[in-house]
Amino acid sequence: MADWQNPETIATWIAIVLAAMALMVTAIVWLTRLYLQRMLKTQQEMANAEINHQKLLLKTSVTIQERERNRMALELHDGLLSKLSILALASHGNQPIAHYSELINNSVQTARAISHDLCPPLIEEALLDHLLINHLQPLKRDFTIRFWASMHPQYSLNTKVKLQVFRIFQEVVNNIVKHAAAHTIDVYLRLSPKCLVLQVVDDGVGFKPDIPSKGLGLHNIELRTQLLQGSFRFQPAQNQGMQFILRVPLQLPKLKRYE
Repeated sequence: MADWQNPETIATWIAIVLAAMALMVTAIVWLTRLYLQRMLKTQQEMANAEINHQKLLLKTSVTIQERERNRMALELHDGLLSKLSILALASHGNQPIAHYSELINNSVQTARAISHDLCPPLIEEALLDHLLINHLQPLKRDFTIRFWASMHPQYSLNTKVKLQVFRIFQEVVNNIVKHAAAHTIDVYLRLSPKCLVLQVVDDGVGFKPDIPSKGLGLHNIELRTQLLQGSFRFQPAQNQGMQFILRVPLQLPKLKRYE
């Protein structure tokens, strides 16, 4: 009888195999548990990061609102109220009527500028490309402005979407004016039934998009893009400067036709 046929030898090998299998199962269970713990930890860290990010955006939103209120209060005080005070003082003197008319016209222009800044005029009826073009008009004295638009004529854009896109556009253009040292601003706008794409390109000094900015401007853009359930990115332009691209998914209703 061969040694391997000995019942004790067989029992020993069976015990060794069972022990190896038990050790292997234990190792698999331990590795699986370790993997699950790490995965849960990673998910928790991501969830905490998202919560902290949303808290930051909420804080940014409040800060932006307070900044805008302070700016409006300053413009009202230093702009409109100062002109009205001068008008009130002048009314007690013997100034010619033409002088009063000039002060009144200046006050009206200041009030109109503040009103337009708070809410673009006729935004419900105006087309988005017209709003963007009108915002660029005053910059044509200092910049070369080029604008291309492809608008689907059979679909209407929601007023809330128009306002958020317009505010994002304002922020991007203001950043170019203040920081880019650019000479040219190119704007591309495309509106289809399912998507809105806005691209703003400048030939300025640019910045490194992989280094996130902590400024209110970028957080403002991010907050409004989230409200639109869209996405955006900054990236270097083809030749020089920076380009901003905004994409917003849409489900546009057709414009009503009246016979």
